[in-house]
Amino acid sequence: MLRIKSIFSSMLLVSVLSITAQALPNYPQGPDLVLTPGVLCTTPDAIRYPEKIPYCNRNVKPALKWVIIETYMKKFNFAIDDSNRDNFKIDHFIPLCMGGANDIKNLWPQYKSVYEVTDELEFVLCERLSEGKITQAHAIEKMKYGKLHLDQVSGLINEANGLR
Repeated sequence: MLRIKSIFSSMLLVSVLSITAQALPNYPQGPDLVLTPGVLCTTPDAIRYPEKIPYCNRNVKPALKWVIIETYMKKFNFAIDDSNRDNFKIDHFIPLCMGGANDIKNLWPQYKSVYEVTDELEFVLCERLSEGKITQAHAIEKMKYGKLHLDQVSGLINEANGLR
């Protein structure tokens, strides 16, 4: 009887570990700060907002997108290919609307479940920035924090909405 319990316990543990491994995402939940520390626009296409923030138009070549994807895939042991590429976008850690650059040090492959959380924060912060309600530094600080702490994003959105 003890042997049967031992075998059953081992099988149960393997099943739980297998289910857990399938449930945990391999894709990055946020940018890797070594690969993607965030970089500001240094060759602006325009100057925006009351604060006169340098703005770069979106310009990330497909070849650069794949370099970024491959770098992250190796580091995080996940796969992006034609079958699931639509679930990812190449995200600007510091958004363009906040003065971010189209530089490899500002780009990372963001999974759909992550950008579904952070895109609203980006919109609200950029709206406050355009109204002159927050500074560029404050907007970037909040955006970076949100992308690294997804569970705090709704509070950050509420805080930014309170600045109207």
